[in-house]
Amino acid sequence: MSDSGSAMSSWWMQHLEPHLRVILDGDTGPMANATSDRSLMGLPAMPDEPVPAGVLAVILEQNDRAGR
Repeated sequence: MSDSGSAMSSWWMQHLEPHLRVILDGDTGPMANATSDRSLMGLPAMPDEPVPAGVLAVILEQNDRAGR
């Protein structure tokens, strides 16, 4: 934690922005070769499953109790 009023702004500008610039670059970033069918460099898309409703409910309840 920081008591500085500019700490968050500093973090956005000095840490997040340079990383996002690289990560989200459509020409050279890590996902530049991804396709609309979610495959990457000829490899099939990784399987995914939705979060079970019961798990999501527990997470949301915990966040509500924590005041988030």
